[in-house]
Amino acid sequence: MMNFIHNILFSVIIIISISKIESSAESDDFQNYKKPPFFENRNVIVHLQDMLYSDIEFECQHFLSLETYAAVQVSPVTEFQWFENHPWDERMYVSSYKINNASGNEEEFIKMVNTCNQQNVRVLVDIAINNMGTKEVKTECPVCGRETSFGPDFFHKACKLEFWNYRNSRQTVLECQIDEKRDLIQVKKNGMINWKIVQFLTRLINIGVAGFRILLADHMDPNHLLRIYNSLPDLQFAPGTRPFIYHDVYNPLHGNMWVIKDDLYAKNTRVTDYSFTVLLTNLFLLWRKGYSFEGYEGWSKKYALLPSSDVVVFNFNFQTRAERTNTLTPHPKLENFSFLDSSNDKAYKLSTLFLLTQFHGIVLLTSTPKSNNKKAPNYKNNRITPFKASKMKIDEWDKSEWNGEHRWSEIYRLVEFHNSLRKGVTEEKLPKVNNWFAWDKHLVAYCLDDKAFVVINSSGDSFRKPLTTCFNQNGYYCDIITGGKNPNKNECFGDVIVVTQKQAFIVGSGYVGMMLFHYQHMYQILYY
Repeated sequence: MMNFIHNILFSVIIIISISKIESSAESDDFQNYKKPPFFENRNVIVHLQDMLYSDIEFECQHFLSLETYAAVQVSPVTEFQWFENHPWDERMYVSSYKINNASGNEEEFIKMVNTCNQQNVRVLVDIAINNMGTKEVKTECPVCGRETSFGPDFFHKACKLEFWNYRNSRQTVLECQIDEKRDLIQVKKNGMINWKIVQFLTRLINIGVAGFRILLADHMDPNHLLRIYNSLPDLQFAPGTRPFIYHDVYNPLHGNMWVIKDDLYAKNTRVTDYSFTVLLTNLFLLWRKGYSFEGYEGWSKKYALLPSSDVVVFNFNFQTRAERTNTLTPHPKLENFSFLDSSNDKAYKLSTLFLLTQFHGIVLLTSTPKSNNKKAPNYKNNRITPFKASKMKIDEWDKSEWNGEHRWSEIYRLVEFHNSLRKGVTEEKLPKVNNWFAWDKHLVAYCLDDKAFVVINSSGDSFRKPLTTCFNQNGYYCDIITGGKNPNKNECFGDVIVVTQKQAFIVGSGYVGMMLFHYQHMYQILYY
C-alpha cells in the first residue's frame, strides 16, 4: 500500500514539474543566458579536454587563476559507453545522467568545482542531452550505468542522416540519429525527458557550475531548449544571475548552404561561430592556396559574422581537431575542408594572436591530449592518464601524454594581455583595430587604438622595413610574446622596436613570426 501511495505522489510531482517546464517558454521567452559570470571582465575559456577532475582542480589553483583564464570548460561529466578503441567522441554516447566517468566521480567533480570557484575560475560543462548511446559495447565498462532508463517510446525512429539533409530538410536533421546515437524526443508529450534533463542541469548548478556548452545543439529545436533553460535556477554562487549557455551549432559556412541557421540559436544564448574558425584557417593554414591578409580589414562586417555579443569564437576545438582532413572521414557538412589545430604549432600560435587581438566575442581555447585525433586520451586503471603538471615550473607537465596548449608561454601571455585591456572597460570601449597594413599575403600589422601594436608574419622570411604604429611616445618597446619588459632593468627580455614619430624600426633580425607590443612595456623614452 505504501509503495502504491509513494508511486502516486512521485507521479504527481513529475506532472507538476513537467507542467512548469511546458509553461516556462511562454512566460519567460526573453531570459538572457549570454552574459558570462566571469571575474573582473575576464574573457577567455579554456577547454581542458577529457582531463581528470583532480588535474583540473590543480590547474585552477596553480595556473589558470594566476594567468587570468576566466573559466575552464569540462568535457561531458556523465557516464558513457566505453569502446575497445576509445574513439574521440566516446563521451557523446551517454549512458546515464550520473556524474561518474573516466575523469572522476561525483565527489571529485564537486571538489574541483569548489576549488575553481574559490580561485575565481568558473566551471562550464559540456552537455550531451540530444541522444543516448546505443552502440554495442565491446569492452567491460566498470562505470557504465543505466540510470535514465528511457524506453523505446522516448526516441525518434531510427533514420540515417545524409549529407544532403543538411541542405534541404531541417526536420530530418532534428529527428534523425547522428552516427548510431539514438535521438531523444524533446517535445511536450514526452515531458519526462525534459524533466530529467532539468533535474540533471539543476544538480550541476547547485554544485556550483556556472554554465553549459550544449553539444549538437543544431540537432535540437531551440524553442524546446529554451523551455529547459527557463526551468533552471539561478547560479548557486551568484543569486539573481542566470546560467551562461552557448550552443554548439556546426555551421562553418554561416548559413549559406544549410537549413539549420546559427542565428536561430542566438536569440537567448550565444553560439559557437565556426565561420570565424574558417576565416582563421584560410589566413593561417591555407595561405599557400592564395588567401591573403589583404582585404581582411573590417572582416567581421565584410563576412557578415554574427555580432560579438552573440558568439563564442575559437581557432579549433575538440570536434574540428578530430575532423581534420586525412584524420577522420570529413564531416558531411564540410566535405574536404581542413581545420587548424596545434599540430601545426606555428599556424596555431599565429591564429591565437589574431584571435585574442580582435576583441570579438568570448574566446574559447582548447588544451588537448597528445593522442591520435581519432581517439580519446590514453586510459590507466579505468581513468584518463594524469596531466602531471608542476606548480613550481609552469612549463613542466607530462608532454608524452598531453599537448597542454594552455601552458605554452606564447598562449598564456596572450591571454594575460587580452584580459589586461578588458579590465574595467565596457564592451563599447574595447580597443578597436586601426592602421591595418597588409604586405603581400604573408604579413599584416595593425594597432589596437593607441594601446598596442601587432605584427604577424606567416612566412619564414624576415621583414625589416619600418612600420607605422599608433604609439604617441617615442621610445623602446618590448615584445610581450618573447617576455616583455624586465621589471628590474631598462631592457627587454626578447624582441625590441624603436618608435620615432610613430615609425617602428625593428631591432635585431627583423619581423619574423608574431610580435605584440604594448604601451606599458616601454623601457626608455626618446626625446626627439
